[in-house]
Amino acid sequence: MTCYGLRLRRVTARVKALAILRRWSTESLVELQARLDREDVVLLWETREAFGLDAGPRTEAVHATIGEALIALRATCGVVELVVRDETGHWRVEADPAAAFARERQGPAAEPWVGGDWPAWMTPAPSFCLDALEKEVVRATRAAWLAHRARAPAERPYGFGIYVVAEDGMSLMDAFCTEEGLDRLASSPSSVAPGTSSVTERRRLFRWWEADWPETGRAVDEYAAANQMLFELRGAVRAHLDHRLERGEWERRLVRDVGPFDRRMRATYAAALATLDQEALFGSGDARLALVLGLFGPDEEGLLSSVAQLNPRAVAERFARERSGG
Repeated sequence: MTCYGLRLRRVTARVKALAILRRWSTESLVELQARLDREDVVLLWETREAFGLDAGPRTEAVHATIGEALIALRATCGVVELVVRDETGHWRVEADPAAAFARERQGPAAEPWVGGDWPAWMTPAPSFCLDALEKEVVRATRAAWLAHRARAPAERPYGFGIYVVAEDGMSLMDAFCTEEGLDRLASSPSSVAPGTSSVTERRRLFRWWEADWPETGRAVDEYAAANQMLFELRGAVRAHLDHRLERGEWERRLVRDVGPFDRRMRATYAAALATLDQEALFGSGDARLALVLGLFGPDEEGLLSSVAQLNPRAVAERFARERSGG
């Protein structure tokens, strides 16, 4: 039996958070309000049996619902954690909900890949080591930043990072924008969007549309060597997820093997940015506080997580407000 809950901290949009919670929680509105006051665990449901969570489509639907709740609530709070009650009655944070749900569906998964060598399923092993890839990403990202700053040394950067282009995380380029670049974008006749009648509105709209930043991708050539290495990894992953596999086996490999691998790759990209930040490449004091570092791209959850990891708390909170239109 599994008891799921959510712990919310630093709620910034209380009414919205309560409205979201009421859709899925088993508790009353009064109980929910009291729990938000205490930053306590909000109970989603007690047992699998109580909600008919036997294996099958119903289980998949409930897991998807938890995911929807987590995504919706992240726009209302500083911290949202999925928690699970263990055998002793204590709550523990479930850092990887997808892996938790996979364990319920498929039983114990393989140990996550944590070493510096490539996982055993990746055969033949790539022609380079993970450390070499990280060093190349560090080199490319440093060069991309310096190239952007050389082009407009007087402008004020507010966003920079690695743009993870492909959904599988195996293609990288640069993401960069300055306050002055945003002004040019918002003032351009080609940037007029429905419902945005003023430059101020368009400026707010485009501020975190990093795919449309005019400078994004200008230094993509710096990532040529890293992308060649990732192309090799992509081939190994695709071979492991052979489309001729039986569907159940394909899904097991995706969750058990490729999931941890993807997370390790994204952790490698984030580590590259953290290394450069520790070198003070991005400045210090007010200049650093004005800049948001992150892993940009289509993975919204990954972006929010990386921003929280790579930036001072005040910067991450400001980004979350601006990203949600607050």
